[in-house]
Amino acid sequence: MRATPFALAAVLLAASGCTHEHLSSSYGRATRKALSMQQVSPARPPPPPSMALDTQEAGVIAKGYTKSLSGKTGAQEPEDYLYISNQREAAPIRLAPSVPKE
Repeated sequence: MRATPFALAAVLLAASGCTHEHLSSSYGRATRKALSMQQVSPARPPPPPSMALDTQEAGVIAKGYTKSLSGKTGAQEPEDYLYISNQREAAPIRLAPSVPKE
């Protein structure tokens, strides 16, 4: 029962500071202005193309791009590769004389 008056006093004290009467009309004006400037403006449609792309020109560009990606020969088949590996047994590594023999 002793905690009830203290709890009631704490609630009344907290509630007394929650009114907006102490705030002026200019309170938060800078924040509202800054937030309104951060809003995304509506998107405009892209402008129409300035010139039409010719189908022959598009074919030449695509062929050049494909050729630049295909390697040295410019062929569309993959190039041959030669893989070299050491098939013989590697010689044992000789230890330095400071290492004791086991």
